[in-house]
Amino acid sequence: MIISNIPYDSLPIMMRDEARAYIENGMLPGSFLLALLLKDWVRMYSKASPVNRQAMAKWAVWVFMIPRMAWGSPVKVAKWCKHGGALGMK
Repeated sequence: MIISNIPYDSLPIMMRDEARAYIENGMLPGSFLLALLLKDWVRMYSKASPVNRQAMAKWAVWVFMIPRMAWGSPVKVAKWCKHGGALGMK
């Protein structure tokens, strides 16, 4: 599984570690990132900080660069976390 091309540097600085921890280790993220991963757009926007609201386009690019099995539904997110993210899938 290729995770080296994920553009963490484009994300707000305060979110980079959380995003990387979810992808690499399957650590359950906070409410904003979780809503993004679940495709709950209304909740995502309501939970977004002003910085994340300004970065919505960057988040859209980021989510389409992560593995498909890591986002899109509660089942996918739960499995991703259970298996320990990309490093657990190896």
